[in-house]
Amino acid sequence: MKLINVVLLSSAVSFLAMGMHQLFLHGILASYWLFMLVFALLMVYRYKTKNEVKTEPAKKVVQNDSKPKSSKRKK
Repeated sequence: MKLINVVLLSSAVSFLAMGMHQLFLHGILASYWLFMLVFALLMVYRYKTKNEVKTEPAKKVVQNDSKPKSSKRKK
């Protein structure tokens, strides 16, 4: 996980906690902007993680054409 993803996700969680606190103290009108900020941060986080999966280069698979050595023991 990249640093920007960690910052986005931890910011969203922090603002969610602040929004819940404001909701209980002052009501939804005072905390609405915090919930919208949380929503925006989560959408940016999701967009960035989806794009990282698409842009990762595919790993090359190396095929081993040699035959495995036999495991017969000499007596």
